[in-house]
Amino acid sequence: MANLRLSAKGDKYLEEIRAELDIDRPSALRLAFAKGIASETRPNEEKRPMPTREFPSSVIAKGKEMTLIKHLMINKLRRKIEEEEVENYILIFVEHGLEEMYKEIQQISDADNYLFYLLDKHQIG
Repeated sequence: MANLRLSAKGDKYLEEIRAELDIDRPSALRLAFAKGIASETRPNEEKRPMPTREFPSSVIAKGKEMTLIKHLMINKLRRKIEEEEVENYILIFVEHGLEEMYKEIQQISDADNYLFYLLDKHQIG
């Protein structure tokens, strides 16, 4: 498992989301990955700006979970992902999820409402 490197913008979004939701960094990263996978839009696969903050890919998944994560990404992208691409795509989906969450939070007045918004939008509960 390698360390993945967030862009400066992704790092800014991560800290905003953590502050709004009052959650730890690993939870925010996992939530961002899930949001990136669940997003109605496809992530931008272009090269990202210089990275700033590192996190281990094991924050998102480790061991047998990695197979599930890989297949979720394959399903979303509708194409095969080579083994050496998996961690890059994890980062792409995390960055995409962070951006989506940041934009949504900017439109909502408080964190509790954002949590309800997520549940409602993704039809959970």
